[in-house]
Amino acid sequence: MRSRRHSTKYVSMDTSKCKACWACIDECKNGVFRKVNLPFHKHVAIANAENCNGCRRCIATCPNGVFEPIVRDRADTKL
Repeated sequence: MRSRRHSTKYVSMDTSKCKACWACIDECKNGVFRKVNLPFHKHVAIANAENCNGCRRCIATCPNGVFEPIVRDRADTKL
């Protein structure tokens, strides 16, 4: 069974907001996303979360607000 992951280390997503414009897929240079392109079920999905480098291009590109940055507390980050 495939993972239903809706976040990377840097970005979370709400697939219910996705209108399948695929702008994020075109913009992401790291191959993080894939298309779910069934006749009555279309949205973007995370395929390679480990490839996300936190550039936030997906957030800037998406016209539907699918993506949100994950803000980590300073105590959570390693110095």
